[in-house]
Amino acid sequence: MNRKRDKLFYIRYLVLIVMFVLTTWITIINNLHIDSGDDLNQLQFASVYLFKFSPLIVLTAFEGVLPSILSCFILFAVKTSVNKELAFVTGIYILGAASTHYFTMSEFFKRKKTALIAMLFFMLFYGSVWGGCLGILAGRGFMEFAPGRSFFYFINELPEAFLAVAIIYIVYAKCPNKAKALFFSGVYYRDDVDELTRKMADYRKSKLSQTVSFIIFVQAIALGLAAAIFANTLIPNMKNSLQDEVNIEVEVIKKNTDWRKITNIIALEQQVSEIEAAQSTGYLLLELNSDTLIFDTKLILLILVVVIPLSVLTNQFAQYRIARPIMRLADSMQAFYDMGAKGLDENLQKLRELDIHTDDEIEYMYSNFAKTAENMVGYIKMIQAQKSLADALRFQQSANEAKNNFLSSMSHEIRTPINAMLGFNEMILRESKDPEIIKYASNVNSSGKMLLGLVNDILDFSRIEAGKTEIIPVEYDLSSMINDLINTAHMRMKGKNLELKTNISTDIPCMLMGDEIRIKQCAMNVITNAIKYTNEGSVTITIDHKETDDKDIILLRFNIKDTGIGIRKEDMDRLFAPFERIEEDRNRTVEGTGLGMNIVKQLLALMGSRLLVSSEYGKGSEFSFSIKQKVISRNPIGDFASTYEESLLGQETYHESFHAPEANVLVVDDTVANLTVIQGLLKATQVKVDTAESGLEALEKVCANKYNIIFLDHRMPKMDGVETLHAMKEMDENLNKDVPVYALTANVISGAREMYLKEGFAGYLPKPIDSAKLEDAILKVLPDDIVLRPGDDGFDSVIETDGIGAEDLEAIGIMSNLTGIDPDEGAKNCGGPAALKNVATNFALSIESNAQSIEDAWKAGDYENYTTYVHGLKSSARVIGASELSNLAAFLEKCGLNSDVDEIERRTPELLENYRQYMEYLAPLIEEASGDSEEDMNKPLIEPEELKGALTSLREFVEGSYFDSADDVVSMMDDYRMPDDFKGTYKEIKKLLAAVDRDGLLDILK
Repeated sequence: MNRKRDKLFYIRYLVLIVMFVLTTWITIINNLHIDSGDDLNQLQFASVYLFKFSPLIVLTAFEGVLPSILSCFILFAVKTSVNKELAFVTGIYILGAASTHYFTMSEFFKRKKTALIAMLFFMLFYGSVWGGCLGILAGRGFMEFAPGRSFFYFINELPEAFLAVAIIYIVYAKCPNKAKALFFSGVYYRDDVDELTRKMADYRKSKLSQTVSFIIFVQAIALGLAAAIFANTLIPNMKNSLQDEVNIEVEVIKKNTDWRKITNIIALEQQVSEIEAAQSTGYLLLELNSDTLIFDTKLILLILVVVIPLSVLTNQFAQYRIARPIMRLADSMQAFYDMGAKGLDENLQKLRELDIHTDDEIEYMYSNFAKTAENMVGYIKMIQAQKSLADALRFQQSANEAKNNFLSSMSHEIRTPINAMLGFNEMILRESKDPEIIKYASNVNSSGKMLLGLVNDILDFSRIEAGKTEIIPVEYDLSSMINDLINTAHMRMKGKNLELKTNISTDIPCMLMGDEIRIKQCAMNVITNAIKYTNEGSVTITIDHKETDDKDIILLRFNIKDTGIGIRKEDMDRLFAPFERIEEDRNRTVEGTGLGMNIVKQLLALMGSRLLVSSEYGKGSEFSFSIKQKVISRNPIGDFASTYEESLLGQETYHESFHAPEANVLVVDDTVANLTVIQGLLKATQVKVDTAESGLEALEKVCANKYNIIFLDHRMPKMDGVETLHAMKEMDENLNKDVPVYALTANVISGAREMYLKEGFAGYLPKPIDSAKLEDAILKVLPDDIVLRPGDDGFDSVIETDGIGAEDLEAIGIMSNLTGIDPDEGAKNCGGPAALKNVATNFALSIESNAQSIEDAWKAGDYENYTTYVHGLKSSARVIGASELSNLAAFLEKCGLNSDVDEIERRTPELLENYRQYMEYLAPLIEEASGDSEEDMNKPLIEPEELKGALTSLREFVEGSYFDSADDVVSMMDDYRMPDDFKGTYKEIKKLLAAVDRDGLLDILK
């Protein structure tokens, strides 16, 4: 592999050469001074004293053991040529170099403590140990190893050892990486070197190198022992032969032997044994004496001269040829494991760049591993592609599910305020006799219902994308549909100088079967589009029909023509693209998202039709579509204009469909305004409406009372409608197990009916509640003997007159001066100023306990109940006109549904602060409810016995969970003034009762 050589590479080799030359020259000069035996002058003595071993130590520490060994070989050659008897001394230099290299690899020169240990070792090795060895060579045996002598030699080496270690320590511990990079061994001390480079440089970490070193070391020991034991046989100097006697005896044996008869190895070997036995008497016995010590010491040093370089060279070769390629390959394999699937291509490229060429099994292993890695990467990529497809599918499924959840939440959010608006508007239609008011209220009712349809329109695009949109055929009155279309078109045209022209065929059958909502949605989108892009002229709506071969099927045809800006031919394809708006710059003031035409196209496709468009740029456009519809009644719709006027004064005037004063209905909803609306809708039917504000209260009521039908809100805190229904069915004490239960919900999405039926409901009513559907559901389950229908004896339809009473006027004066609420919005939601005052009072009295419930759930991490609590706050705050508080609660409800804990943690303190601020905003209501007003001071003081009896009755009702009866007791007590020492307790009782806190009430009433 071609490696790029940078400038530092050549500088490093230059430094190596300079250090090698200086070290070799200084070492040779100093050794020649010692070997000459001449007296040394002061300069020569100082040079020998300070630079005898230190240059080799420094060279080894900076450049490694190979340059030092090469320097020692040169020294060995010089000493052999000058004074061969002292060549063995080179062994101590080589051994010292090997030790220094080990210290360097072990990072001894990085810290002061370990550097000191290295210095002490050099003092011991070059002082005490080498001094003792020289004593042996001088013929003094082990005398120089004596403590006194050894310590002297140890201290004597302090200057040289300190000088060498200090130089190395300063460079490696204090100098920057740039300076350390000038030396080959600096790799052990640099922090800018990768782990693989450091590992490959340190062959201590190579098991292969350790094994090779161990084998060579064992062989060296075996060789030394063998040489020492058989020295007297192998070395002539160890023999002291008695030449004459031995030679005569040997000669006699040789003469007496008939060598011609010796024809085999065995006989020859026996003859040699006889001659050796005669010669053995001339050998000296091997024993431990001065001569053998000198010989063995020299032998060991000479063996070191051979063994250590051999070991180092073998290690280096094994490291370069075997260990390093394997380590690089292993590091590459580890990278695949560490980085996993993230760096497959990068790791594979690095593996290819290893380019190992050793012409042996290692290269073969590398080649096979590279092929295996390529196959593995290909396989992993294939698995990743499959996983990506699976993840994309799961993501799409998750997105669809998220959309459905969003639709459910959004539907509930938007429908809840509309519920109150249309509910109270329905009460106006029922109770007013003024034709103008009926006309206005009818327009409100029609537009409000259209608004609900538009809410569904907005959500339809997501439903269609998720494949959840269904076409649901129902019977419908075509006149009513046309009425809604024309009404909404008129409202859209307000403020624009446009003429609405209608051309409605009079012979179209009036009752048809089809998806009224989807047909109306398609027509309304096209009409709205025409009005938006027409600034002058007219919009013409033409509706007629065409007969088909099937007499029960007609082709209902819609045509909408305008005199607007028209569409260019090149923009036709963009007309149906989602979120695309034609000529955005020109029409930037026109409202819209660009979804309308796309929704129309897709809905018509679901109904087997398509939208036809013709347009002339600058003159106008014409849209048309036809839909097959089943005919239910052939009666023609007639003149639409007169039918429309009649519908306002006739069909839209409310008349209850039955009276049932003996019927009992239970309505369960956590929002007081919703309960008030249903009570108002059923007012004319004379049905007895019992209410409960929670699932727990409902469970208590079904065990105490028998009802004909139960209406149960889906979303409630602590126990929702589904959980409440299941609990009802499991209770043995329940008196209403066979009573049908209907769900009340604002989450009307695809599959809602099936879901509620599956959970055990008899059906469901969507919010806002339609009075006809509400009465129809009740009428289906009531026994005939308690029902009075129009025309029956005793059935009198009563419509109360409208007007503003003194109670409303008083409430307007109070509510208009309060901070934090919109009294007009609150009055609309609650059905009037007086109702708003009552609802706001209950809201104020429950702030403390409800805020504490939210805070407790938040701090406990109980996000399920937290979400339910803020959902209740959202609804109750919106009903009284506290829009900002309601919006914040709605945001945190979404966070709870989406498990967005970070936002919950961030915004909940703000919610609690704003919520509790309403205790100050609504303080006049709290004071009035607490009995501290001026009016209350004029009330008679309640008698002690009456107070005691009232509290006893109150406790009994609370124990039985009869909160309506408990409210009656408190209402009675409000007619009296409470004793001063009881006012605080009475105030707390009213707060707990408003919050329906049974346990709190029982504690305070003990």
